[in-house]
Amino acid sequence: RGCPPRGRCGPAVFARVPGGPPPAGLPGSRPLIGPAWPPARCLFQPRAPTARQPARPSAPDITLLSLAIALLGCLAAGAASQNPCCGPRQFQALLAIRFSPNSTYREAFSNLAFDFTRQMVASNETLIGGRLVTHQRVLVDGHRRTMYIVDHRSRECRIVALTRGVEAPCVPNNFRGEGTLHFGAGRDLLSFNSFRGRVGEFEAQVSVTKASCVPISQSVFNHRFHEVESYLNVTLGVRDPAVFRVPPECSRSGLAVSQLSQQQLRASSVLMKSFLLGF
Repeated sequence: RGCPPRGRCGPAVFARVPGGPPPAGLPGSRPLIGPAWPPARCLFQPRAPTARQPARPSAPDITLLSLAIALLGCLAAGAASQNPCCGPRQFQALLAIRFSPNSTYREAFSNLAFDFTRQMVASNETLIGGRLVTHQRVLVDGHRRTMYIVDHRSRECRIVALTRGVEAPCVPNNFRGEGTLHFGAGRDLLSFNSFRGRVGEFEAQVSVTKASCVPISQSVFNHRFHEVESYLNVTLGVRDPAVFRVPPECSRSGLAVSQLSQQQLRASSVLMKSFLLGF
């Protein structure tokens, strides 16, 4: 009967072709039955409650980490291993992060600019934890091994000394390839490689595009903590190098330089794990 005006339609029945070349004209997928797709059915269309099926509160949202682990379990056992790769040295993106429930913040968003050549990373961040909402600008200068954090409300600046510069945007060499997966279907397909390994006390899973090693997502977790990062709207290069200027609030003389632990650094900025430790 078709979809409602705001509904989205997809194939009613489909199957993924495991391995081998995709059928002609439909890369990566094929009809499960019949020579052509059956009539379209609506995806994600809510059903109105009936007398026998009363409306109930929805279950808690599944975490992105759970989805990432589930995807790893679907990888083909015979997939060829991939070698760790390096992504673009200069790019901009929207970084969306979901933290574990025991964290101060539950989610964060960052408009960031990354330039490994200049050893600079800039970010406008919003961190959300219930009623606690923090807006801040963060600048990392890898040459000076310094991080500047400016609170948008108070306009106060914190200067933090770092022990290392900005790492290359590469999948660590000790990570093992988990296989190749795909987003989408048919001609609208994005292939990506998945890697897994350890970074210090954390287990990590990284997904990058198969063709150019552009970051897609990263999951970092141990028995106490987990964090899932998604990279959206990635563009190559940095449009305006002025984003790497030291904030005027941090140019005043007499500002103290803080020495923070790695745990405090991770809590200070969403940039720390991704760009000071590599992907």
